[in-house]
Amino acid sequence: MMDAPLIPDPNDIRAVVADQLRAARKLRGLGLRQAAARLGVSPSFLSQMEKEQRNVSLEFLFKASSIYRVSVDVLLGRDPLPGSSKGQQLFDLLARFFRPAEGT
Repeated sequence: MMDAPLIPDPNDIRAVVADQLRAARKLRGLGLRQAAARLGVSPSFLSQMEKEQRNVSLEFLFKASSIYRVSVDVLLGRDPLPGSSKGQQLFDLLARFFRPAEGT
């Protein structure tokens, strides 16, 4: 009997994206205000995204990936954040959610 496909919990994904956004911002040496200005949002809005209090849109993810010079896969936790052991931990955590379906 085949296992049912694993569907990630949206709260888990939100937590990973929040952590990755914060880590990528800090990796680039940007303060909250500076990053928010570059991203076109208020510092409080960015802070809320980094604290899992707001959902992040796809458009925002792509803009953040450009500003922070990391791939969207890094922000989604699918690839480790360059130079960060936490990125590897998140990568390992989410690897089970994004593994190829059996038989493909």
